[in-house]
Amino acid sequence: MLIGMVVINSAIGGTEKRLSNLFRLLPDKTGEDYHFFVPEILFRKMLASGLIDASTPGISRLYQKGLKSVYPLNPQKWGALKVRGLAKLLKPFWRAELRQSIARVQPDILHIALPSDHLRPLPEKPLVIELANNTGGDLDTWLIRQAVKRNCIFNCATEGIRSMLIQAFLGDADESRARIIPCSFIDYSKVQFDIKRPRQKKIVYIGRLEESKKPFLFLRVIELLSMRRNDFQAQILGTGSLETSMRKWIVEHNLIDIIDMTYVTNPLEILSDSLVYFSAYQVDNYHSQALLEAMASGCAIVATDIGETRKVVDESCGFLTTTDPEEMTLRIDFLLENMEIAKEMGHSARQKVMREQTFERYATHLSDLYRESFELWRNQTRPA
Repeated sequence: MLIGMVVINSAIGGTEKRLSNLFRLLPDKTGEDYHFFVPEILFRKMLASGLIDASTPGISRLYQKGLKSVYPLNPQKWGALKVRGLAKLLKPFWRAELRQSIARVQPDILHIALPSDHLRPLPEKPLVIELANNTGGDLDTWLIRQAVKRNCIFNCATEGIRSMLIQAFLGDADESRARIIPCSFIDYSKVQFDIKRPRQKKIVYIGRLEESKKPFLFLRVIELLSMRRNDFQAQILGTGSLETSMRKWIVEHNLIDIIDMTYVTNPLEILSDSLVYFSAYQVDNYHSQALLEAMASGCAIVATDIGETRKVVDESCGFLTTTDPEEMTLRIDFLLENMEIAKEMGHSARQKVMREQTFERYATHLSDLYRESFELWRNQTRPA
């Protein structure tokens, strides 16, 4: 059986990391064949990050030539009005290239990682739809509304996402099509961990700089921490729509010597000698790839006790807190003051995540979904 994985996006986030790891690791685990459909710009970023290899077969690199190569359209470069006009002009060409590429490869099943109207119309194939947006932002899309009408299966990252999907579209009668992942995972072979390696008094934040990831809460916590001590550094790794305003805020609050903002292709190098990782997503920290990377790297965790976060983080790994910046500041201050305790928590975090958040569990779950999706499709299309 040939499974096609479709990831239409321009930036690397948790979903892109997870799907690229699945593409690399699943063939040896399941014996099935896999094909990756990905825009050229995302392919190059994955290549630079070591997520995929240029020589790996089975990759369709989309939107490389002509006008289609301007994907994604950048409002800062083109202007918002021009972007809307160009998008209306170019989307039919983007859709046609993806549709033609799928037709050439002829996968038996499509695993769609991010809801995208580049797949309009939906291919006449069994579908597995990935849903990982904790805010429910993926649900109100053309693709999801159309997929609900088909016997596809939805792979939900959390119980909260599954509940929103059932309430909005599926109803109780069809809720069996909404499944929940048993865990998340990363490629632990790439993690750089040495229990004897010295840890710096560094607090790390990783994520897209968007409101749902609460980057300004991190800035406020670091500001409060700087009023208590001056022996630490803070690192922000990511890009996004809030980047400019965050850089301005850092300058205005005289924190430029404490907070470093950058983007790196391999955050594991920074996490390997950092002491504390900060996670305060708006709805849920569970299934965050960056959180798993930090835990596997041996960082003590300070995370908001929200959603299903306790599925991955408990008190042996660090501190679960409210969103009160004062409370979070006190917890981080304690870890900086008691580095041996912080290191013990980081080691516990590493052991816990590698024991529970495994590729093997995820791969078994996904293989079952592929088989069920194929059976649902075959039953639906079988003549009466």
